[in-house]
Amino acid sequence: GAFVHVPAGAKLTKAIRFVASASEQEEHFRHLIILEEGAEATIIRECWGDESPRFVGELTELRLGRNSRLHWILLQNLGSESMAAFRQKIELQEGSELKISALHTGGKTVQTRQEAHLGAGSLLDAQGAARGHGQQHFDFWLDIRHEGAKSRSAMDYWYVMAEKSRGVFNAQVEVKQNAADCESSQ
Repeated sequence: GAFVHVPAGAKLTKAIRFVASASEQEEHFRHLIILEEGAEATIIRECWGDESPRFVGELTELRLGRNSRLHWILLQNLGSESMAAFRQKIELQEGSELKISALHTGGKTVQTRQEAHLGAGSLLDAQGAARGHGQQHFDFWLDIRHEGAKSRSAMDYWYVMAEKSRGVFNAQVEVKQNAADCESSQ
């Protein structure tokens, strides 16, 4: 897995890229990404694999400090016999912004589940796409919790499925009682 820590106030001008290359019958990756207060970064995470049958499990934790900004790009192209479960736990503190751009093209069965907690004035812009063929199956699950006032979330997911492939999208948005003036769109 990967550990990325961007200190307070640091504004990275070049993207950080890391690759999870699945080569065993069963692979498990754990990533921790922390941006401290006022930090800015772009991080590209890629997951690749050959055509061998395998299971890939991945847990990623994102913790964005106050007024930090992250563009997180996810690229997945596992082999056609792979099954994968990607779990992402996201914590956005006050005024932080996270843009997610995800593209899934590989794998036999792929499930992505994102659980996000939004603090006051934070923004989550989650975009994803999947291109399927044959018998591929893609699931996107999002649980968004607006825990602070004036937080915003937007979810845009697209599927292009051919033959007998399938795409599923599920989202749940919860606005806590003390989180007034929130906005959310799907």
